[in-house]
Amino acid sequence: MYFQFKNSSFIFLSGLMVSCLTIGSAHADDNAVEPALGVNPPLSNSWRYSLMAGVANMPKYAGSSDQKFKAIGGFSATYGRYFIGAVDGGSTPFGVGAYFYNDEHWRVGAALSYDLSSARKESDDETRLRGLGDIEKTAHATLFASYTRDWFGLRTVLSTDAGGKHQGTTVNVDLDGKYQPIEHLVLSAGPGLTWNSSQYNQTFYGITSQQSARSGLSAYSPRSGVTLRVSVGANYQLNRNWNIGTRVGISRLPSEVANSPIVNNRNQVNYGISANYKFD
Repeated sequence: MYFQFKNSSFIFLSGLMVSCLTIGSAHADDNAVEPALGVNPPLSNSWRYSLMAGVANMPKYAGSSDQKFKAIGGFSATYGRYFIGAVDGGSTPFGVGAYFYNDEHWRVGAALSYDLSSARKESDDETRLRGLGDIEKTAHATLFASYTRDWFGLRTVLSTDAGGKHQGTTVNVDLDGKYQPIEHLVLSAGPGLTWNSSQYNQTFYGITSQQSARSGLSAYSPRSGVTLRVSVGANYQLNRNWNIGTRVGISRLPSEVANSPIVNNRNQVNYGISANYKFD
């Protein structure tokens, strides 16, 4: 899943991928059993690999009322406290990082990552985005922490533009409740919020004077703001190697960006399904 904390689409997709990778890596060795809800699986002292593929439906860009289907995929490799690929805590689909602290309930770590694709292209909507140009790919520095116990989970992620592309800083906080009605099936749901800095909002929702001259849109400079969201999901462990996951997310953009000329729907909806394979 490719994205940084650029919009509600990323938040949904990263959540879907992290859920699949978490359950998909539940078995640390041939004799291991699936851990109980609310317990982090132990870190392995050997390399572990996982692949994910699926399809998702999401807005064409943050604030768009038009939807698009997109193939999604990802790769993860872990060795002890180090990882490549999907960053735990719902940050990026491609990065390198490490856990500073890990036990049954807590995980704290950091990562560096780079976008694999542009967050938004002018061609995503040639009417509303004409003259605004593409938002460039950039590098991101991320800190994350999560806590899980019994049916309850809390995750927070701070990410900032480390590539000098004016994409600012974001902070995500998510609560997640889980329920296991039958063996191998885990249902989850919970609210979350994302705080975006004024620099982030300017890049993704603002209109500079130069962009205004090219596009004919009114100049717009949004302040920082908080996006609220809620998501529900399900993961089913088919066997020790395969699991499938699905998730639906709904978010509401704050008034600070909802009045942007490029935003024509402040309510953003995402849904998707994926399969994850864990190599023995």
